[in-house]
Amino acid sequence: MSDLPQKNTKLRLTCPHCGYYARVRHSRELSKLYREGIAECQNIAECGWRGRVSVAYEAEITPSAQPNPEISLPLSDYIRKRSQGGIEHKAEEQLELSIDGASQ
Repeated sequence: MSDLPQKNTKLRLTCPHCGYYARVRHSRELSKLYREGIAECQNIAECGWRGRVSVAYEAEITPSAQPNPEISLPLSDYIRKRSQGGIEHKAEEQLELSIDGASQ
């Protein structure tokens, strides 16, 4: 794990009712992969909504160069399907090339 300080970044949320910017007022880490908090709409005069939000890491798109052995995330469905489709597509291309090459 890196000893670098954590940069304070914020996930940009919008109010589900009026669409105005909603900020996370409080949050707590429940695990390395899950966080819960309270969000509040910043359109206080016209909306005033507050609600519970959660953020969860669900899958990897690019694996870490410094993996944490305590963390296990599956590859995203998109990447997994893309990889499998790419392999099948290449196999089909090779088959077509072999057939075309044999017929000439």
